[in-house]
Amino acid sequence: MDPAILEPAIAGVPQDRRDASYRQYQTDPRDTATPRGMASLLYALADGKLLSPTSTTYLLEIMSKTVTFPDRLKAGVSKGWKLGHKTGTSGTWKGVTAATNDVGLLTAPDGRKISIVVFVGDSREAPSKRAAMIASVARLTISHYQ
Repeated sequence: MDPAILEPAIAGVPQDRRDASYRQYQTDPRDTATPRGMASLLYALADGKLLSPTSTTYLLEIMSKTVTFPDRLKAGVSKGWKLGHKTGTSGTWKGVTAATNDVGLLTAPDGRKISIVVFVGDSREAPSKRAAMIASVARLTISHYQ
Protein backbone atom coordinates (compact mmCIF):
# COMPACT_ATOMS: atom_id res chain seq x y z
CA MET A 1 0.00 0.00 0.00
CA ASP A 2 1.17 3.50 -0.79
CA PRO A 3 1.80 5.50 2.43
CA ALA A 4 0.71 8.67 0.65
CA ILE A 5 -2.74 7.12 0.33
CA LEU A 6 -2.86 5.02 3.51
CA GLU A 7 -1.86 7.68 6.05
CA PRO A 8 -4.51 10.25 5.05
CA ALA A 9 -7.12 7.48 4.95
CA ILE A 10 -6.24 6.45 8.50
CA ALA A 11 -6.23 10.07 9.66
CA GLY A 12 -9.74 10.45 8.22
CA VAL A 13 -11.19 7.85 10.62
CA PRO A 14 -12.85 9.52 13.62
CA GLN A 15 -10.86 9.35 16.87
CA ASP A 16 -13.51 7.41 18.83
CA ARG A 17 -13.70 4.78 16.09
CA ARG A 18 -9.90 4.45 16.05
CA ASP A 19 -9.87 4.08 19.85
CA ALA A 20 -12.52 1.34 19.72
CA SER A 21 -10.70 -0.44 16.90
CA TYR A 22 -7.43 -0.45 18.83
CA ARG A 23 -9.12 -1.85 21.97
CA GLN A 24 -10.68 -4.58 19.83
CA TYR A 25 -7.30 -5.34 18.24
CA GLN A 26 -5.70 -5.71 21.69
CA THR A 27 -8.25 -8.32 22.79
CA ASP A 28 -8.79 -10.24 19.54
CA PRO A 29 -7.97 -13.91 20.33
CA ARG A 30 -7.26 -14.79 16.69
CA ASP A 31 -3.78 -13.26 16.80
CA THR A 32 -2.58 -14.30 20.22
CA ALA A 33 -0.37 -16.88 21.83
CA THR A 34 0.71 -17.52 25.38
CA PRO A 35 4.39 -17.71 26.31
CA ARG A 36 3.88 -21.34 27.37
CA GLY A 37 2.13 -22.18 24.11
CA MET A 38 4.86 -20.55 22.03
CA ALA A 39 7.60 -22.32 24.02
CA SER A 40 5.83 -25.64 23.43
CA LEU A 41 5.53 -24.88 19.72
CA LEU A 42 9.26 -24.11 19.49
CA TYR A 43 10.19 -27.32 21.34
CA ALA A 44 7.96 -29.34 19.03
CA LEU A 45 9.53 -27.65 16.01
CA ALA A 46 13.06 -28.34 17.26
CA ASP A 47 12.14 -31.97 17.96
CA GLY A 48 10.87 -32.42 14.41
CA LYS A 49 7.30 -33.10 15.52
CA LEU A 50 5.60 -30.46 13.37
CA LEU A 51 7.07 -30.62 9.88
CA SER A 52 8.95 -32.98 7.64
CA PRO A 53 12.70 -33.20 8.32
CA THR A 54 13.42 -31.10 5.23
CA SER A 55 10.90 -28.42 6.19
CA THR A 56 12.10 -28.40 9.80
CA THR A 57 15.70 -27.86 8.72
CA TYR A 58 14.62 -25.14 6.30
CA LEU A 59 12.54 -23.24 8.87
CA LEU A 60 15.24 -23.45 11.55
CA GLU A 61 17.78 -22.17 9.02
CA ILE A 62 15.55 -19.21 8.17
CA MET A 63 15.15 -18.44 11.88
CA SER A 64 18.92 -18.53 12.36
CA LYS A 65 19.33 -15.90 9.63
CA THR A 66 16.79 -13.44 11.07
CA VAL A 67 18.24 -9.95 10.94
CA THR A 68 15.30 -7.92 12.24
CA PHE A 69 15.68 -6.26 15.63
CA PRO A 70 19.24 -7.36 16.48
CA ASP A 71 18.87 -5.36 19.72
CA ARG A 72 16.38 -7.85 21.19
CA LEU A 73 17.22 -11.50 22.00
CA LYS A 74 20.23 -11.51 19.69
CA ALA A 75 21.87 -8.71 21.68
CA GLY A 76 21.85 -10.91 24.79
CA VAL A 77 23.43 -13.99 23.22
CA SER A 78 26.92 -14.85 24.47
CA LYS A 79 29.82 -16.03 22.36
CA GLY A 80 29.55 -19.72 21.57
CA TRP A 81 25.75 -19.69 21.69
CA LYS A 82 23.46 -19.62 18.65
CA LEU A 83 19.98 -18.18 18.21
CA GLY A 84 17.27 -18.86 15.67
CA HIS A 85 14.41 -16.45 16.31
CA LYS A 86 11.42 -14.52 15.05
CA THR A 87 10.51 -11.02 16.14
CA GLY A 88 7.10 -9.42 16.17
CA THR A 89 5.89 -5.90 16.81
CA SER A 90 2.44 -4.36 16.77
CA GLY A 91 1.54 -0.82 16.02
CA THR A 92 1.48 1.92 18.63
CA TRP A 93 -1.62 3.92 19.47
CA LYS A 94 -1.61 6.86 21.86
CA GLY A 95 1.80 5.91 23.17
CA VAL A 96 0.96 2.26 23.87
CA THR A 97 2.58 -0.53 21.88
CA ALA A 98 0.38 -3.63 22.18
CA ALA A 99 3.14 -6.15 21.45
CA THR A 100 6.93 -6.24 21.25
CA ASN A 101 8.04 -9.85 20.98
CA ASP A 102 10.98 -12.08 20.22
CA VAL A 103 10.87 -15.86 20.36
CA GLY A 104 13.35 -18.51 19.38
CA LEU A 105 15.64 -21.39 20.08
CA LEU A 106 18.93 -20.84 21.84
CA THR A 107 21.56 -23.47 21.15
CA ALA A 108 24.13 -23.87 23.90
CA PRO A 109 27.78 -24.59 23.13
CA ASP A 110 27.09 -28.23 24.11
CA GLY A 111 24.33 -28.45 21.46
CA ARG A 112 21.34 -28.48 23.80
CA LYS A 113 18.43 -26.24 22.86
CA ILE A 114 16.44 -23.84 25.01
CA SER A 115 13.14 -22.40 23.90
CA ILE A 116 13.04 -18.69 24.74
CA VAL A 117 9.94 -16.54 24.54
CA VAL A 118 9.60 -12.87 25.49
CA PHE A 119 6.30 -11.05 25.05
CA VAL A 120 6.10 -7.41 26.15
CA GLY A 121 2.52 -6.19 26.11
CA ASP A 122 0.82 -2.81 26.30
CA SER A 123 4.03 -0.92 26.93
CA ARG A 124 4.58 2.81 27.06
CA GLU A 125 8.37 2.37 27.17
CA ALA A 126 10.55 3.48 24.28
CA PRO A 127 11.45 0.82 21.71
CA SER A 128 15.07 0.86 22.93
CA LYS A 129 13.99 0.09 26.51
CA ARG A 130 11.72 -2.75 25.39
CA ALA A 131 14.55 -4.19 23.30
CA ALA A 132 17.02 -3.93 26.18
CA MET A 133 14.62 -5.77 28.48
CA ILE A 134 14.21 -8.57 25.91
CA ALA A 135 18.00 -8.83 25.50
CA SER A 136 18.36 -9.07 29.28
CA VAL A 137 16.11 -12.15 29.30
CA ALA A 138 18.49 -13.87 26.86
CA ARG A 139 21.50 -12.90 29.01
CA LEU A 140 19.81 -14.14 32.18
CA THR A 141 18.75 -17.39 30.53
CA ILE A 142 22.30 -18.07 29.36
CA SER A 143 23.83 -17.10 32.71
CA HIS A 144 21.60 -19.65 34.49
CA TYR A 145 22.21 -22.46 32.02
CA GLN A 146 23.64 -25.58 33.65
